Formats: sequence, structure tokens, C-alpha cells
Amino acid sequence: QESLRKFETPNGVGFKDRHNRVVINDVYSWASNFEEERAIVRLKDGNMGIINRQGDYIIQPLYDNIEYDTYTGISCAYKDKQCTKFNYLGEVIE
Repeated sequence: QESLRKFETPNGVGFKDRHNRVVINDVYSWASNFEEERAIVRLKDGNMGIINRQGDYIIQPLYDNIEYDTYTGISCAYKDKQCTKFNYLGEVIE
């Protein structure tokens, strides 16, 4: 299992593989490290979502803040202080 690592350019934050190849372009204003095959990202407009290692959205970037629990695999995505809970696959559970 190869890991992706963050890189930053004047454009933003992206991810490279262990061979230093860009896997996910530098389109984010902020990104967490990958945990459990997921990374929380913030777009330049401030909205947050969760991506997989291919850069596909598990949770669409529509939220003010996201908390991801690696123990349960559950994400709490906040919009206007309301939490929407998602399972590991990005399906709404609450």
C-alpha cells in the first residue's frame, strides 16, 4: 500500500505518490493527510469535502467543517452548525 503525501504550490495543496508523481492536483486551499484511504479537503471557496486516493469525492464539498472519526469511519459534516453524519462510503446515516 503506497501512501500519498501532500505537496504545496502557489496554486494550492495536492498529493503525490511515492515516485513523486502528481496523483491529485493542487486545487485545494487545505487538506488533511490521508487516513483510512480518505482525506478531508477545503476548496478555495471555503467549502469542505472528503476525497479518496483517486481524488474522487466521497462527501461532496458542500460543508463548513468536517470531522472524521477513524475509529468508527463516521464523518460529521457541518453546514450552518447542523451535523450531517455519513458512513465510510459517504452515505448519509443521520
